[in-house]
Amino acid sequence: MGKYLRADLRYANWWVGIVAVALFLVLLGCLTTFESGPPWPARWDKTLHALSYMILMVLCCGIYAKSARIPIIISLFLFGATIELVQLYASGRGAEWGDVLANFIGLVAGFFIAQFWLGDWCLRLEKFLRLQ
Repeated sequence: MGKYLRADLRYANWWVGIVAVALFLVLLGCLTTFESGPPWPARWDKTLHALSYMILMVLCCGIYAKSARIPIIISLFLFGATIELVQLYASGRGAEWGDVLANFIGLVAGFFIAQFWLGDWCLRLEKFLRLQ
């Protein structure tokens, strides 16, 4: 995805690092097992999936060019689907089609948020902080 990185960002590599940390945290959250169940109510599971992937999508759209939005959505979808496949073999975890659907809904919501509102949030933040 390096060819899609925005040229107008001064700290693009730092932003990529932040996205990498966010991806790791999502991975960690999805593969962590809890002895007595997760610390949130069960009904929040799908909401957390959707919010996580919506945030990932907006983060990625801020540092990559608009032409990368479809590859981003595909890559993040495959990331989430792969996690669900890994959960088939992780003790104490289970894979669910509902999680994949919630991830996809979050990605679509993030796509529209980026497209019509927060798409260049990194550039705006750099300018606001006078880093440009």
